[in-house]
Formats: sequence, structure tokens, C-alpha cells
Amino acid sequence: MTQPWPRVELGEALSISTERLEPREHANVLFNYIGLEHIEGHTGRILPHEPTYGGEIASTKNVFRSGEILYGKLRPYLNKVHVAAGDGICSTDIYVLHCGERKALPSYAAFFLRSPVVLDRVTNLMQGANLPRLSASALLGISIPLPPLPEQERIVRLLDAAEELRRLRAQADRRTADLIPALFHDRFGDPASSQYPSLNLSDAAEVVSGVTKGRNFNGRQTVVAPYIRVANVQAGFLDLSEIKTIEALPEEVQFLALQRGDVLLTEGGDFDKLGRGALWDADIPECIHQNHVFRVRVDEAKLLPVYFSNYLLTPFAKAYFLQCAKKTTNLASINMTQLRALPVPIPPLDFQRQFAARVLEIRQLEARQAECRHRLDDLFQSLLHRAYQGEL
Repeated sequence: MTQPWPRVELGEALSISTERLEPREHANVLFNYIGLEHIEGHTGRILPHEPTYGGEIASTKNVFRSGEILYGKLRPYLNKVHVAAGDGICSTDIYVLHCGERKALPSYAAFFLRSPVVLDRVTNLMQGANLPRLSASALLGISIPLPPLPEQERIVRLLDAAEELRRLRAQADRRTADLIPALFHDRFGDPASSQYPSLNLSDAAEVVSGVTKGRNFNGRQTVVAPYIRVANVQAGFLDLSEIKTIEALPEEVQFLALQRGDVLLTEGGDFDKLGRGALWDADIPECIHQNHVFRVRVDEAKLLPVYFSNYLLTPFAKAYFLQCAKKTTNLASINMTQLRALPVPIPPLDFQRQFAARVLEIRQLEARQAECRHRLDDLFQSLLHRAYQGEL
């Protein structure tokens, strides 16, 4: 049965600290500086970062104390909430919340602020189109159920235990993600000193570019097809959460339609995006790609797609692209000629097949782990909801 805990506005249980500091006035002091980028969304964890000298920190910052809550007010849908484990300073895009008069425990309040009900609420309350923010009055006006402190402590213990399971699951997932690069290096060594003969990519694969947006078709009959953009192609995987469509000629769709085993590479962008690639293993009929994405279709009598897509992740391949790229201040790009000239060590096919078989086993393990991760996430969100409904 739901326990009717009293509800109060956050402003009755929390206050926003107004303590500020000008780091450059303390140029030689090392600060524990936390920016929005240092808070992991939805988990409350702090990402690795180093102490920063005051002289390197521009503009006034907020001061926080151990036990205070850091709440990201810029793009609040990113759900960046953290309970400080020590003193420090933070970006002014972060509210510093203080729990006073022993009404709310910091961990209890922080879990509440990360809950789905608050996330939905703040998404509707934020202001501004390009850089949406949450005002102090809007945040402090949200109501929070406030059971007695012993009950808050019990709820926090349950949620901490569930959060620890998620942390351990994430740790195991990261270790699994490291298996394939380690296996590649173990099987084939460093491509920079490879014992295997090399071929230019053009001798072992067909390389083509895609369609251009916004063309004038001069009245010719066109069709609308799903297509892969640069944003879809990440290093080692494809992000297919959003697939857009593009106008193209029917013969272009027929020629460019992606097949399982194709490898997609980006033409350029930021230096870290140059030549990143991933294996196409999706089932989207008549899906094509834009001109800033290259499609590589390998000759499987010489080169297997799984081997080649993982070769692209090696420092040697990345260094090749960066060396031959056309560069500006912040951007770099390669052309099709340079991609076709990429040197690729060619191990015996039996070795490549053995590697591909092991990769398949690891991918199946990753799929099982993903199912487990989703179940844990669902459990945690259910616990959050029930905790603040008085159902735990």
C-alpha cells in the first residue's frame, strides 16, 4: 500500500548556495574543478579528471562543500546530478544545492533529482531554444516526498545496492569491449611491423562514395531512401538510433544499397573522426549512404570484413589517415584516392576466419550483457519510482 509521505517544495528542503570564487586570484592553487563534462549523465558518477591550477580556470566559479549536491542546470535533460565527496569549485552551469535543517539527506535528494518523474518535469520547465536551462525558481518549486530521515536512509541503502549492481555491470561491459582490440593485436600484431604482405585497399576492395544532399534532379524521377550520415558512423560501431531519408535516383539506390559485410568510413570532420569506420550488419532495405561516407566492399577471397573493420581501429591505420589528410585548424578530411591507397596487411584467410569466429562469440556475449544491462536499468528505474511513491 502506498505510504502517504508529506510532500514539500524542494526549496523547503534544499537551498542554492551563492558562494563564489575567482580562481585566477589563486593562480598557483590546485582546485578540484568540476565542469558539466565531468558528471556522467543518469548515474551521478564523476568522470576521471585532474586537479586544475586556478590560473588555468577562466571566470568566476561556484564553490561547493562535501555532501552538497551538484545539479546541471544547462540542458537539464542530460540528468547530471552528483553528491560531492569533497570540497571544490564548479561551473556556474551547475547549481550547488545544500540540504539544511536535516529535512532531506543529500543522497535521498540526489536520487530523487535523477528520477524519471523529475526528469520529465524539468524537461517541460526548461527555457531557451539553443542552450536550454532550468531556472532556480523552477527547480526549487518541484515537490518532493519527504519521509522521516530513518526511512530516507533505508531507501538510499536499497538504491545504493541497485546502483552498485549497475556499476559492476558497466565495469564488466567495458572489459568485454576491450577483448576484440586485444584479440586483434594478439593474433596479428602491430600493423606497423606486420609480417604479412600488404595490399593497397583498392587491390582488395571496391571503394565508392555516396549521394549528395540538395541536388537538382532537373525533373528526373526520384525515390526517397533511408541513408547513413557521418553522425551514424562511429569508431567500431554504427549508431542507428536515428535514420534519415534522402532523395535519390532509382539507379543510385540500386547501386549504393548497403549489403551485410560492407564497411562504412567517414570522410572527415574533427581529427578524432577521421577515417573512423564500422561494419554494416543491419537489416534496413535499400539503405544508402551520403557522399561524406565511403562504402568499402571487400573481396572476401583476399580480405574479410570483420578483419578489415577492426584493422581500421589500430593506431597504424589512424596514423595513415591523419598523415595524408587535408587539414585545417580543427578539421581534417581524406579523399577516395587516399582511402584506396591505404596499405592493409593481408594475413592468411584461415587466420582471418579464426579471428572472425572469435569476434562473433564476443559479440554474442556483448548481446547477452546488453540484455542484462537493460534489465538492471529497468529494475533501477522501477525502484526509483516506487521509492518516491512510498512503495518500498
